[in-house]
Amino acid sequence: TARRAIEAIPGLQAAEQVTGHPNFEPVLRRLRQPEAPDREAIVHLQRDIDQMNVLSSVYTRTKKSDVTGVAKRKAFVIPVPLDNDEREFYAAVLAHARAEAAAQGKVWIAGFTGMMRERQAASCMAATREYFEGLGRNVDELEIEAFETEASMELEEGLQVEPMAAGPRASEEVAFARVLAASRRIGTRDTKLDTFVTTMREALSEANGGKAIVFSYFRRTLRYLERALRANGFNVIVIHGDVKPEQRKVLIDTFKERADLQIMLTSEVGAEGLDFQFCDTLVNYDLPWNPMKVEQRIGRIDRYGQQRPQIRIYSFVLQGTVEERILARLYDRIGIFEESIGDLEPILGPAVADLTREVFTADLTPDEEAAVLERNLRMVVQRRLEEQLLDKRRAELLGQDALLKQRIDETVSSGRYISAAELRAAVDGYLREIDSKAELRDRVGDGRTCTLHGDAVLVDRVGQHMMASRDTRPSSAQFLSRLGGRAPIPGTFDGVVAHQGPRLELFSLRHPLLRAAVDHLRAAHPTSALPIVDLLVDLEVLPQDEMWPDEGAYAFVLFLLGVSGVQRQSRLVPVVFNAAGERAPSVEDRLLRLVQDATSDRPNAAWSGPQRDDLVGRARLAMAGIADAVQAEARERNEGWLVVRRATLERTLRGKIAKRRAL
Repeated sequence: TARRAIEAIPGLQAAEQVTGHPNFEPVLRRLRQPEAPDREAIVHLQRDIDQMNVLSSVYTRTKKSDVTGVAKRKAFVIPVPLDNDEREFYAAVLAHARAEAAAQGKVWIAGFTGMMRERQAASCMAATREYFEGLGRNVDELEIEAFETEASMELEEGLQVEPMAAGPRASEEVAFARVLAASRRIGTRDTKLDTFVTTMREALSEANGGKAIVFSYFRRTLRYLERALRANGFNVIVIHGDVKPEQRKVLIDTFKERADLQIMLTSEVGAEGLDFQFCDTLVNYDLPWNPMKVEQRIGRIDRYGQQRPQIRIYSFVLQGTVEERILARLYDRIGIFEESIGDLEPILGPAVADLTREVFTADLTPDEEAAVLERNLRMVVQRRLEEQLLDKRRAELLGQDALLKQRIDETVSSGRYISAAELRAAVDGYLREIDSKAELRDRVGDGRTCTLHGDAVLVDRVGQHMMASRDTRPSSAQFLSRLGGRAPIPGTFDGVVAHQGPRLELFSLRHPLLRAAVDHLRAAHPTSALPIVDLLVDLEVLPQDEMWPDEGAYAFVLFLLGVSGVQRQSRLVPVVFNAAGERAPSVEDRLLRLVQDATSDRPNAAWSGPQRDDLVGRARLAMAGIADAVQAEARERNEGWLVVRRATLERTLRGKIAKRRAL
């Protein structure tokens, strides 16, 4: 059937996209052979046929930065000069954060709360004054409107802190009194609000019926802006995290339909998953510390369906603050407000986290801050150039990214994936080595679900690793909080089981516990590249409906093979010899699966150095041939992608030319 289908391709329209592929003739020859192909040959045939897929002519993956015809961004960074009393209030807030942290013996601004107070002051001084008045009444609630801390800092208990440097520091009481005194001197003045209101009047008058969406990180700021804008004659709508999803839809429809409503106040949480392409103006009342959050904000209006040829982005920054000296300059240099940063997001996130951490954990002079900023900027710019070059080379080759189900089945049957048992083993080994009393216990004895019983040591280890790896995911913070609660955490290492039981914690390879375990084991055993072990296979547990190698004794070496190309990958490759010293392909095909499901292991110190060296030498010779075959396969795949991509582009271009001629 496959042969007849492929033989019929030359008579089809656009057949050259397939017949011109280098796989076409070899595939046809193999299909015409009278002998029935074995299982491995079938998999290779399916892979080669898949590479000739012509769906890439109608389905392609396109990055936002490559899309043409979208609205142009026009950015305005509005510096807000502070008067003397406002500058004193900002300085007093920072001094209070120093004093509070000094009393706890920590780096003055390393704590989550201290950093958030500084950010609230830079966002809205009036709202910050309300917050400190609440502190005087023992009400300590910053009311952050976000899923995570964008400065790559975790909750206070998860932070790695250093002792305070010696030197005179004001007491908490004196620092708090300074904040309140500065607050009273400001009175009702708010330079940032005045600048914002003036800007909004001008922007909306120029918008000719356009609408604006205003973002803030703090709910106190949103509430303050709502009152102030209404007092200045604006009709506004507010959406924040406590507004129910069904109510948000009603509010958005109202905002869209009513001409007298021109401003919506919201946060990342309030606007999560919502589209505002009917707005043409976006305002960053405060700047996120995570560049990806800036891009996500802009993406609420800069998206498919935006009818205006130009969107405007206003960002307000208080002069003399960390946001103005560091973030505004960084974001301006990389052009984040003018264009999509695309693949630069994973580069910028860690860079900004390192930058803000360095600035906030030391008293730097303006010149030192400028040097830190320039060093990070050079790194980011260099990485961006590298990414652009890589994109240019990749675009020449990528045509389709399909994977056949049979290839997945082959991966599963061969064991070339990380199993639940291996994940469990990694965590068990980690818990044994960190002097922790934490442990995993089977819940129902089936080995598929378990409970994690934590302790202070494990909380500290995982928290430190999250901070060091800049793991700011909400799910990670939630797990750390649950772990610190000391109650057993029900969970599983099996994704299917987790899907069936939503309340189970899924300990996947990306879970903070597994990340901490893997990094610890790598660091703790740096010299164990060639361990000598015995693997004992339990024949009773092997599925009886599958073919397994003959019983016997085999010697093996596992290699980690890295493959570079259009798609980079790493794979474990076993080389196995039988008792006669001959290669054992049937065991090689199933060794990883056996390791996962049917073996126990024990160290083997009986092998002499010469025995081991002889085995490794023979395995390396065999591995050289395997590597050559993998390299040839990767080269063939690259050539196939290039042919498909060229044919796709040519067909698309011919279609556009035909449409132009028809007009």
